[in-house]
Amino acid sequence: MQIIFSLDQILSIIAAIIFWICSFLFSIKAKIVEDKSNKKFFIGVSIFFLFWGIMRIFFLIAYMYLNIDLIIYSLWWKIASISGIISILAILLVMETYLVKSRYIFSIITIIGLILVIILPIYGTEISYARLASYIFFPAGGFSIVILYLYLFFKVPGKDKRTIGLIALGIIMIFTGYTLSVELVKKFFEREFMDIISTIIMIIGGLLYTLVYYLKKD
Repeated sequence: MQIIFSLDQILSIIAAIIFWICSFLFSIKAKIVEDKSNKKFFIGVSIFFLFWGIMRIFFLIAYMYLNIDLIIYSLWWKIASISGIISILAILLVMETYLVKSRYIFSIITIIGLILVIILPIYGTEISYARLASYIFFPAGGFSIVILYLYLFFKVPGKDKRTIGLIALGIIMIFTGYTLSVELVKKFFEREFMDIISTIIMIIGGLLYTLVYYLKKD
């Protein structure tokens, strides 16, 4: 296994730590707000950042085994993908419960994707089975969150649009950064350069999303 970390790997570790700090801040936010629905929403967002950080570490471990043992690489890749989908599901469930009444359509689709990624096999770097399910349902879940926030942006009164707009921008940056880190996308660019750019975008998006929510008066 590779012991000396490259710049993109160091950034991934930093990103995970920042996401865990975001998770901690949302857990504090959940404790200080009085409204029960807000408490549960912030707990859901806290879980999102917790598992998003875990996902980054598991992907980092997976790629350390990429040219050493494809079986171990595949196992860690699957665990990382499961963690990522769980993070998306955590925020979708609270959004569809407390912010947008959409009959849990997006959450159900994401749960189906999670089940498929768990039960389907994955072979090395081939785009098949669990990997294909992840490539379909992971972006679909992220896109669903973006859609819900954009819906809120057009629904809320003018004075709240700026806040919702910044929150939506933060979540868009998080998922844009993730999309740029996907192997299918990186095939068109220099790998390490794209990993660095995608991680930086995710970090900025996560900080923007967290700070706007954390400073927002409920």
